[in-house]
Amino acid sequence: MQSTTDATNTKSTTWATAITGMTLASDSPLTIPATTGDYDSLFTGGSPFTYTGGNLYVAFEYQNLTGTLAVNPNTTLCNNALGASIKSSRTNTTTPPATLTSSAFRPVTRFGYSVTCARPNYLNVSTTTSTSANLTFTAAPGGGTTEIENGVYNFTPTGTPTTIGLTTNSYNQNGLMGSTAYEYYTRTNCGSGSFSAWNGPFAYNTVFSDALPPYTTGFETGTLKLIDWSTPAPLVAGDWTLNFYSSTSGLTQGGTGIIQGFSSVSAASDNYIFSRGISLTSGSNVTVSYYVRNYVDTGSTNIGSLSLTVGNNRTIAAQTTVVGSDNALVTPTFVLKSYSFTPTYTGSHYFALRNQSPANTSGGNHALLVDTFSVTQVLKNDEFLASKFSISPNPSTNQVNISSSIDALIDGIEITDLNGRIVSSEKRDGVSETQITIGDLSQGVYLMKISTDKEIAIKKVIKE
Repeated sequence: MQSTTDATNTKSTTWATAITGMTLASDSPLTIPATTGDYDSLFTGGSPFTYTGGNLYVAFEYQNLTGTLAVNPNTTLCNNALGASIKSSRTNTTTPPATLTSSAFRPVTRFGYSVTCARPNYLNVSTTTSTSANLTFTAAPGGGTTEIENGVYNFTPTGTPTTIGLTTNSYNQNGLMGSTAYEYYTRTNCGSGSFSAWNGPFAYNTVFSDALPPYTTGFETGTLKLIDWSTPAPLVAGDWTLNFYSSTSGLTQGGTGIIQGFSSVSAASDNYIFSRGISLTSGSNVTVSYYVRNYVDTGSTNIGSLSLTVGNNRTIAAQTTVVGSDNALVTPTFVLKSYSFTPTYTGSHYFALRNQSPANTSGGNHALLVDTFSVTQVLKNDEFLASKFSISPNPSTNQVNISSSIDALIDGIEITDLNGRIVSSEKRDGVSETQITIGDLSQGVYLMKISTDKEIAIKKVIKE
């Protein structure tokens, strides 16, 4: 489930099927986290049961057994438009409620059964750096060797995993790229050609550094965290979320992922979403663009209001500069918005989209949909300096030679993909020409940042 709480609602609670005529599945106490994110509650202390066919009903009894009652009741970030399919009640007092209503509480429930070769469970990642991650899990009971297969997010497993031992419950995955989303699968090798089913994928990311323009995200990666975007905590009604729709639905501009912010029916919106940090140079010409759609259900006539701001931190207080705004968004299809500004300092910049749409009192749903967010930058001397550097061969399959026709000494070379992920970074000691190997990169177009004693030059590199 994904938990949303206020700061005081971090007390011991119990999940249980304590309704008459039902089998107790778990009575494990847990502490609801005070931060937003996925959280697994392990079912322990109950009894196994045998499924005999027919309908199966699951009930949750959620109580505050210890600790101070929160001012606001705990909720989960789920769809509450469930009609009569799921009913619940909640209270922030000790008096049980007397009525049930449609529920926003809808945790994922997993059923298991006995097998001869069980798979590892409870996949997670404990720590990450820019080049490594500690993958954790619980090895399957009954012996066997745990195997892991790790790759860039949404990779296709090859069936050639890493064997890590008999009872090991963690693995330090090294050799990773910074600012990149990954995922891993794990299974048990029980010997004699017997393997468990794969468990996964479990998605995670290495530590993000600032992206170097040009930067683009199409919101195609599973969660905001995996692209280093975020919303203020705790979550509130109307906050921006990342969602996926069919590419033919008209709800995306490209691909399947978008960010969207729904309007409240009772009050005007004022919700922010923050971008990944982007390194910009003072005095440069920066252009920010994105596609936006004013989505309305039948019956709604609400007008959207969206602002683009920038600041030196991912906080509302830091978003002091308004780059552009549109207070009359009515377009029923995606339209491109583009704004320019000049940074006043060199370093980390964080953009924010601010939904300030009025209260949606006309009926039906109203939302702002945003796709394909891009940032480009032209330095004062960038085009001149870039024209004085030669890279060859280009396209290349392995080695790229870099040389300059002017008195500019190379201090470092950094290669990023078109999503701003750093895929190669090497230092140089003030040389006039050098080489860099790109043989381990996938085919595609990359950006090479050549740092010199004068300025920075950006060149495109094609890997065949």
